[in-house]
Amino acid sequence: MALAPPPDNKVEVDMVPLIDIISLLLMFLIIVGDTAANATNIDMKLPRSEMAKTEKDLIEKDHMNFEGRIIIQMKKEADGSYRAVVDNQSYELLAGGGSKTLLDYLDRQISLSKSKGWVQVASDGAVSSPVKLRIPADAPMKDVQRVVMTCARVGLVNVQYAADPVKK
Repeated sequence: MALAPPPDNKVEVDMVPLIDIISLLLMFLIIVGDTAANATNIDMKLPRSEMAKTEKDLIEKDHMNFEGRIIIQMKKEADGSYRAVVDNQSYELLAGGGSKTLLDYLDRQISLSKSKGWVQVASDGAVSSPVKLRIPADAPMKDVQRVVMTCARVGLVNVQYAADPVKK
């Protein structure tokens, strides 16, 4: 008894589900890629200096003490980068608030203020001294963050800031 060869059945692959999956995957990647690109380019609007409370209001209404206050001005250099200026000294802004010279200066200011009784240091290391941060309106947020991170590294957490209008 001879066995008959099996009949030749042509197998066809249904392409419709494959096309559906590829189109869904493509849409997912486009949406995620667009979202990721927008997340890194946040256009924040800083509060304007004309909207800020006056120092007289802060003293009278909020009972703020300005003894030992540190004023940090952000200044744009000729190459387009920003630097922190404190007491007419210019300091480089590094990622993560790692500007050693600015950290040393702020530490000395805090020590001086503590010795004069102007500031208190909380158990968590927070210093009660206010910091006034003056920012040009066109300053990128990454540079503002560098200044704030530098202040936070030495315990200065009471940072008040407003954007100065761009001078034309």
